[in-house]
Formats: sequence, structure tokens, C-alpha cells
Amino acid sequence: MTLIQKTNGINKQNRELNYMRRGSMCVNSWWMTSIPLLFFIGCSFGPSPEELASAYYGEYPENYEQVIRDFATRIAVDPDPNSVHLKFEEPVKGYMQNQNDPFSKREFGWLVKTQINAKNRYGGYAGDRPWEFLIRDGQILLMRSIDIQGYYAKPSEW
Repeated sequence: MTLIQKTNGINKQNRELNYMRRGSMCVNSWWMTSIPLLFFIGCSFGPSPEELASAYYGEYPENYEQVIRDFATRIAVDPDPNSVHLKFEEPVKGYMQNQNDPFSKREFGWLVKTQINAKNRYGGYAGDRPWEFLIRDGQILLMRSIDIQGYYAKPSEW
């Protein structure tokens, strides 16, 4: 047997060992990623039809624009109430749940999508930012930034 034949035999054995190792790594990594993924998918389902039927949304918020405008003006950097520009969509029945806290309960109410453009610390407008507010009984329960994924807050935290 020549040296080249011996080397080819060793290379073949190494290739077979590497393939077996990679195969077991693929199986192990599949289990490592699929089980947590199944857990999170199981936790992300929406409310049941019974929960939607029995949910309390409150009365239609006739003053939703004023409620959101007061809140946005209160947290704005510039104290001038005219420095906050808002665009509103009509409220629709909906729910919101804080995705940052898996143990938080779903809150039902009226969802209002809003574009907020306010002055930053340098005096320039920051540009329209999409926000969604959940209003029930004339109060903002939850709000979330649509362009900042996963950001939920209660107005009392501001």
C-alpha cells in the first residue's frame, strides 16, 4: 500500500467521522431550538371567542383625541402644547397585552392608532412616529410604539 492510498483512507475515515458528528449536532441543535420555539408559539395565541364575547370594552371614547393629546403634551420635551402634532385613526374595539411581561393579563378597550410628531431636545421635529393607545372609560390603559418592536408601557410609568 502506497503512502497516497493510506492518506486517502485516513481522509475518508475523517470525513465519515465529521459527517456523523455534524449529523448528531444537527439533531441536538434541532431539539435545542424547537422546544423553546414551541413554548413561545403556545404562549402567543390570541383570546378565545368566549373571551372576546365576554370582554368589557367600555363606551366608545368620544373624546379620544383630547385624551391622547393631553397625554402627549404632558410628556413632551417642549412645554408648548402646539409643538405636538397628532394624526388619528378612528378607534376600533381591540385588546392589548404587554408582551414584555408574559404574566400580564389582556386588556380590552378601544385601540387608537396615532402618528405623533413632536420637538426633540434640539428644537427640531423628530418626524411622525406610529403609536397605538388602548383606551377604556376615558383613560389610557396601555400604549405601544409600533416602530419599536416589543415596547409596551402603561401611562402611569411615564
